[in-house]
Parts: sequence; C-alpha cells; structure tokens
Amino acid sequence: MIDDNWKEVRELRIKLVEDFRELFGDRGARDVSYSPGWDELLRGLLTQIRELGVPVCISQIKEKFGWLRIYAHAEGTGGSAKLDELINAAELKASRTCEECGKEGHVRKQLYWLKALCDECLQAAVARNPKCIRAMTEEFYGLDNRESGVDTPVDS
Repeated sequence: MIDDNWKEVRELRIKLVEDFRELFGDRGARDVSYSPGWDELLRGLLTQIRELGVPVCISQIKEKFGWLRIYAHAEGTGGSAKLDELINAAELKASRTCEECGKEGHVRKQLYWLKALCDECLQAAVARNPKCIRAMTEEFYGLDNRESGVDTPVDS
C-alpha cells in the first residue's frame, strides 16, 4: 500500500465496517485490511451478502499474495453455498482489479511481494522503490528470468 495515504485508507476501512456493522459483529475493523482500489468491489459484495437475508459473520478481510481473502460464515442453514459463491466471485474479480486505484489489473510477480496492480500503479511502485523489482532479486540469486517490463498475469 502507498504509505502517503495510510490515514485515508484507515478511514475507508472504518467506514466500511460502520456501514456494514451487522456483518462484522464485535470484531469491528481490527481484522479488515485492504487497499483503496478494492473498496468499491467490497461494498458491492457486502451489499449482496446483506441481501442474502441470513445472518452472516465476517471474521477477516485482507490481501494475501495479491488476492483478496474474505473469511466469513453464514449462521444456520441455507446461506452457506450462496455466500461462498459471492465471496469466490469477489476474490477472483479482485485479482484482476488494481488494489491501489480500482482499474483493471492483475497479480504482479515482479515485486518482492505479489500485488494486484494496473500498469500505472506498478510503474509508480517501482519509481518509489526501484530496488523492489523482482529482476534484481533474480539476478542476485542467479536465476535466468531477468525481465523488468510489465509482468504476465499469474492466472494465464
């Protein structure tokens, strides 16, 4: 995440939990961590979950290896399959959405970490820290792949 806007990102997360309080229980925003590009996607998902009409408890939302991860369960019977379907679709969509700006992107392998980024946000990340390019790591470890251009999608 871009360090310059951490306060705004924190406020986005808190607002998301406040707007969908009934889905989070007492845990609140403690286990909600995502970048601003996924806010609209998450709001759409949580609206769909709310419309299921079954009690749902979301225990965690986070980014892991460039993918959105949502841990939740439907209380009682009747909602688990639909809940899983909605979450799986949102997680897949997030892998193709830039986590910084919300534009179309994909999971990048060029950085020291995996992140779903568009071309512009990848270039900005590299400009902020040129040493984060994966090619430098591969060169250090003596691997053959030394591409420093735009990475190919993980899922292709």
